[in-house]
Amino acid sequence: MKIRYKHKEKAKNAKLEQENYQVLGYGDFSTESNIFLIANDELKILNFDQTSVEIIDDDLSEYVRRDDLNYGKRFYLNSKLNQVRNDLIKYSDLTFSSIWNFSRNYKFFKESNYEISDFYKDYVLNEEYKLNLIEGFLIFANDYIDRKFGVDHYREAFNFYKTESLELLVQKKTDDIQFFESKSYSNTLMNFISETLWDENQNEEKSKSHRLHFFWLIDSLFLEEITSIQRLKTFYDDCLIIEYNKNYYVLNKYWWG
Repeated sequence: MKIRYKHKEKAKNAKLEQENYQVLGYGDFSTESNIFLIANDELKILNFDQTSVEIIDDDLSEYVRRDDLNYGKRFYLNSKLNQVRNDLIKYSDLTFSSIWNFSRNYKFFKESNYEISDFYKDYVLNEEYKLNLIEGFLIFANDYIDRKFGVDHYREAFNFYKTESLELLVQKKTDDIQFFESKSYSNTLMNFISETLWDENQNEEKSKSHRLHFFWLIDSLFLEEITSIQRLKTFYDDCLIIEYNKNYYVLNKYWWG
């Protein structure tokens, strides 16, 4: 299915200057209006209604029916995108403006031979930018952990780093090493974060969003499948180690007192 953006005078600001666009998602908004999801020239997925577009190809053979993403109303999603984004709960998740969401969409654009935009090159493919986001988040997170859970004689904190070798880490006295299946990566990472960045006290909802945001920042680094995941403990360190593209990404929970 393809559409043409009608508003020529707005096309430049909307980054929609091509002649036509492949529809990524299509469905019913109401009995009188439809939903069209397309990727603009920066590869940001946008949502339009039928007043803004003209249908030039209505072929839906490359789509799967996903009414569950549209509150039970009719909705079609590009079949390749459906395979890549198996985390979706609602179709609007695709339009979420975050580095994690852009990173999750990248595999679809790459495999579908889209021209990778400067926006994606500068941010989504910029690992240093993502590592800086994680470092910035940890300034907040470690203060949060310290204020809520710290005591005078014991402190915990996170650090995160990338390394080409684990030699310096394994030289320390290792108390325990656990290996996990790569397919369990998401649950393993989330559980590891939750052990520290979490509070189960009544009415404590903020830690839920903190935990998820931290997971998203780390997960945005991995645009393809990871190679392996393991957990290594020493006396002071508890490290979750993710192997990806021949490097190791280490989330280390450490203590001092």
